[in-house]
Amino acid sequence: MTISTAPRRVPFSRRAADLESAPISWLMAQALEVPGLLSLAAGFVDQETLPAAEMVEIAAAVLGDEKSGRDALQYGTTAGDPELRRVLLDRLASDRSPIWSQVGIEDVVLTSGSQQLLYLLAEVLLEDGDIVLVEDPSYFVFMAALESLSTRLVGVECDADGVRPEALDRCLEELHRRGDLGRVKLVYLMTYFQNPTGASLSAERGPRVLQVMRDWQERGLEALVLEDAAYRDLCFPGEAEVPPLFEGQDANETVCYAGSFSKSLAPGLRLGYGIVPTELAETLVRLKSHHDFGTGNLSQQLVLKALQTGMIDSHVEKMRRRYLGKCELLFEVLRAELGDAIELEMPRGGLYLWGRLPEGLDTGLQSRVFARALEEKVLYVPGEICCVNEASPDDPTCRSMRLCYGYPPDEELAEAGRRLARAIASVV
Repeated sequence: MTISTAPRRVPFSRRAADLESAPISWLMAQALEVPGLLSLAAGFVDQETLPAAEMVEIAAAVLGDEKSGRDALQYGTTAGDPELRRVLLDRLASDRSPIWSQVGIEDVVLTSGSQQLLYLLAEVLLEDGDIVLVEDPSYFVFMAALESLSTRLVGVECDADGVRPEALDRCLEELHRRGDLGRVKLVYLMTYFQNPTGASLSAERGPRVLQVMRDWQERGLEALVLEDAAYRDLCFPGEAEVPPLFEGQDANETVCYAGSFSKSLAPGLRLGYGIVPTELAETLVRLKSHHDFGTGNLSQQLVLKALQTGMIDSHVEKMRRRYLGKCELLFEVLRAELGDAIELEMPRGGLYLWGRLPEGLDTGLQSRVFARALEEKVLYVPGEICCVNEASPDDPTCRSMRLCYGYPPDEELAEAGRRLARAIASVV
């Protein structure tokens, strides 16, 4: 009998065949493969403050008791541990808004990181050809996921105070004029220390954004707002806390709130959550059951114990101070080395600086700036990756770059800033 050794063609689905490798995957691979290369591209948290010692104590408390330990190692529920969902709601609830009295644990879904929640919501809400409005620039990883679902993305202008309500209104008006208002199903906003720009939605703008949505709902808009608050806990010390959109009047009928413990505790735990209307939560749980039967139960029990003991609160305060110091360090190095050759806006929290170079320069993957940065052995995320649509050469995003100060130790962070400055100075 002869066995064929010819390569077999795998019959991929249309969706799988259309998948493209994300530029960020290549950037992260470079950081691992090129000796001595320093990365300002990877959006990793600070390695030195990951709470390894504290988690040893938390794990001992969870696993040290025979019953609770065995329970933690068993399957959990698809929606997530009820006690963790209750404690999470108690932690989030605020006297500022009556909205929390209308929210129960049945409205909370725990997921494997907030990325899973975003994707599940997209699967539940979107058909091929539906429209999602996003900030421009926006979170390129979720943009790629939306495009893989054959969704149309439409960018809405934003600035240092987040999405511009008047720009959102104009965008919806234009879609209405074209007969596309009925295809708009989702408005995706990162309201805290946005990835990539570091901008946050201001307290003044939040109610105006909700009012725009209510006005258009009266004209037939059926879209929900997806508020991605993954970086909310990383507010720098001394900054005033801004309430989320979710706490607006009647907002739980319009806003889905997405949070994560990846930034506030540890990304290795892979635990995120969503607070959504009850009917939507039920559908999300049914879909999630096809994915994984439920998020890792051990991670949930570790996070629950970290919340109950207050460990997570002390850790968050430590991280806020740490990230402020690192942000100031990179900001000051670039300012000292480049002066007016780079435009920087100090964020109020988060992991990112958004840099913009003078007109006429390009920061894209094929640009001289990027090539010189590679020669200097430093990486950044080009602004073009974050564009919602293919940007024209005169678009400011094409001369912008996302710089993450989260992962590198201080000495490497400062050196990365100096290398980037040398690369930019050589082409300015």
